[in-house]
Amino acid sequence: MEEDTNTEPFLIEDLLYALVGIEGRYISIKRIRGKEGYVVFQIDTSMDLALQELTSRIFPLCEGYVLVNHFVESRSHFENGFVNHALAAAIRAFLLDYQAMVAQLEHQFRLGKLSSQGLWFFCQRMMSSMDALAVLVEKAITDNVSGSATLNLLESQESLTEDYDAKYWEHRYKLKDGVPSFLRSVSHTILTTGKYLNVMRECGHQVQEKVSLQKTLYSLKDLPGPVSGANDTAIEDPELAEPLNITGLETFYLRYKVQWPLSLVISRKALTKYQMIFRLLFHCKHVSCQLFTAWQLHQGFCACKILGTPISRSSILCRSMLKFINSLLHYLTFEVLEPNWQMMHDGLLTGKSIDEVIEFHDLFLHKCLKECLLLMPPLLKKVEKLKALCLRYATSIQVLIPSMNMLPERDAKLATTARIKQSQLKEQQLKLALEKTVISDSIMKFENEFNVELQSLVPILSRNNSQSKPYLTHLPQCILGIRADQ
Repeated sequence: MEEDTNTEPFLIEDLLYALVGIEGRYISIKRIRGKEGYVVFQIDTSMDLALQELTSRIFPLCEGYVLVNHFVESRSHFENGFVNHALAAAIRAFLLDYQAMVAQLEHQFRLGKLSSQGLWFFCQRMMSSMDALAVLVEKAITDNVSGSATLNLLESQESLTEDYDAKYWEHRYKLKDGVPSFLRSVSHTILTTGKYLNVMRECGHQVQEKVSLQKTLYSLKDLPGPVSGANDTAIEDPELAEPLNITGLETFYLRYKVQWPLSLVISRKALTKYQMIFRLLFHCKHVSCQLFTAWQLHQGFCACKILGTPISRSSILCRSMLKFINSLLHYLTFEVLEPNWQMMHDGLLTGKSIDEVIEFHDLFLHKCLKECLLLMPPLLKKVEKLKALCLRYATSIQVLIPSMNMLPERDAKLATTARIKQSQLKEQQLKLALEKTVISDSIMKFENEFNVELQSLVPILSRNNSQSKPYLTHLPQCILGIRADQ
């Protein structure tokens, strides 16, 4: 027993070395052949069995550190790409915290205040994080991922972002059998009240401190507002966008950080639903802006004789597409989101418990998803196809039709001759543009495809326009109105 007491400080010192991947007196490292970065820590079998058992519990943390540290060093080279560099930098920041913890433990050991049990206690805090990183790194090394493959691998690690708190709040407190009969009618209220009060105390929050859920919900509601003006926002540094071969729409992603305890209501699952709704609204607004730009190009030919020309057909088609997308936006905002928001707001004012608040909020999101067509795949697929067609048309028109820059009115009054020359230039450009059959063919193709898709959408809306889906009453009327105009 005295021998074990004498060897324990040496073993603790060896473990501190092992935590940063260094061998010691009683602990050795065995490298696995053919697997770079993979090691196995071994302890001297002559040590006491209790110390061997305790040491073996810490070895996974040591082995995980060696593997993760090897990944950081090997993926920091220039040939591994920017994505792996970014991942390695993020992991390196985590390893710095880990190494700081080891340094603090070593300081305690030098002061004679660290035992083997104390070392095991402090190491447990890092075990789960290091294990999760080791699993991720092992997969990255095995598949030799880079670029988008690395991003897909990170996205697939749901365990790193799963909202475990939601399950905790649901199952942490339950009613036991034997509730007195005179308390049975109010037992659920007592359980709900006590559950959330105890949870807040456990998390170190002041129970009496009030939080504003409605303020947070209002900020979520107001987020789409600035999107309407985003089309006119200038890029401060245009060179930042030059190396990228993707549009801003493809990279746009809404994130919103909700602090506890508001996250009990606006959970990660709820935020995902908000992201789906905002993404739909943002894309519809983007299509509307592109069609408006195309419509402005047509307006440049108003002074020219375009009646009966492909430009005239294109102008009518552009107006029909604008009516479609604006009708869709009107339906989503004024027929779906605004009424449901008001209904939820009224419910929150009368809610008597956190469970009722969560129920009102979840009902609001579910109704919005359903009525925004996001839970109706056949109908959503048709709408998305029409939006994509409108976007392709707007993009093509901006390329095919020459731009007609109008002179400002103050300049026109001072330069009548310049206006006459500009009008003549317009007619010449229009004549040259109409000589190209590709313009006429493209407009005819877009017109036929839009009419076919729109015609196929109307029966689907008519079938769903029943008592089971009364919220779709106004949308078919908007679509049929477009058909009548054509």
